[in-house]
Amino acid sequence: VDGINISRRNGAGIFIDSSSPILRNLTIYNNTSYGIGSALKLLYSGAEISNSIIEKNTCYGQGTIQSGFCRDLKLINLTIRENTATGIGLFLQHEGSVTLENVVIEDNFQTATSSNYAGLYIKGAAADKPITVTLKNVYVKGHESPSNAGASFIFLSEASSIDGLYCIGNTATAATTGGLHLSKSYNVTLNNIVVEDNKGINGPVCMVECENIILNHFTAKNNKATKGGGIHLHKSSNIEIYNAEITNNIVEKNGSAIY
Repeated sequence: VDGINISRRNGAGIFIDSSSPILRNLTIYNNTSYGIGSALKLLYSGAEISNSIIEKNTCYGQGTIQSGFCRDLKLINLTIRENTATGIGLFLQHEGSVTLENVVIEDNFQTATSSNYAGLYIKGAAADKPITVTLKNVYVKGHESPSNAGASFIFLSEASSIDGLYCIGNTATAATTGGLHLSKSYNVTLNNIVVEDNKGINGPVCMVECENIILNHFTAKNNKATKGGGIHLHKSSNIEIYNAEITNNIVEKNGSAIY
């Protein structure tokens, strides 16, 4: 599919079930869903979506983009902005791999006080199972969650590749992470990570719960948090940080740089 506009529809703008399409040059805007996935819903599928804009969609359920139990997914040269969801904003739950390259996820809003992650959520289809994730030049910015994790929550496997992840200007008002939350990941090197101008009203802005992780060229600055203004290492082991700039972070309690 190449070059279509989808707008003012009820239900998911595009629903992909048990197939592997290639979608290019889409504009998906002003759609409303009372279930799951106001813009895109994928189930038991793989897809490549590129050079597209997804904006101003409303979901009274889980996710502007929702994928469940899917195979390989590639999102390339996408802008996802100004969408509203009751639950998670961009929810990718996979059995295969997930690739995001040159993707901007910005100014999306979450309405439910009992849900999490207004920006980006990536995890394995099985509970707490890391998957292979490739992120290159991904911006997650300007999100606000009335619950947990304003920006992003990611599970990574040892085959993952991260080079350029920018979490900027996000806010979480509940108990966990304002900017970036890496959980149950292992044996991964993350390059060029920026966590800047985020707020963790009742928690940190960057939480790492991992084993054998290398952060190279890591920047955490101008954040505000209850504890761990730069980075919060929680239940972690063998964490190496190189070429870091951790500056001008403000905390109410402990660990303005590292907790």
